[in-house]
Amino acid sequence: MARSLGWFGAWMVVGALWALSILGMMTIGIFVLPFAIAATVALRHKPGASAILTGLGLLLLYIAWLNRYGPGEHCTITPNSQSCQEMFNPWPWLLSGTALVFGGIGLFARQTARRSSITLPQRSGSDL
Repeated sequence: MARSLGWFGAWMVVGALWALSILGMMTIGIFVLPFAIAATVALRHKPGASAILTGLGLLLLYIAWLNRYGPGEHCTITPNSQSCQEMFNPWPWLLSGTALVFGGIGLFARQTARRSSITLPQRSGSDL
């Protein structure tokens, strides 16, 4: 089980790399894309690929947290300066991120349970 969780974590990082490369395509995403491709190729035969959804969702949850004061303009005032930022509505990011995180975890749990039921011997009705 611990080994499966390790692969789950690795695939989760791959999902976050893909999300970062897609969402940041006009800035940093183009530089992250080769790492996402290389990590996907390196892990292609390892279990836990459903964790890609969890990695995608974690990045969306981070974006929701960054925009927690949105939608609209949010200003920060200090004794020496004032800065204002335009914030997105955090709710779509929060809802889609939550759905992806729990969807990835649910798929992984289902796949792990199916894999463990295949390896365990089946009991007959007389053994109960």
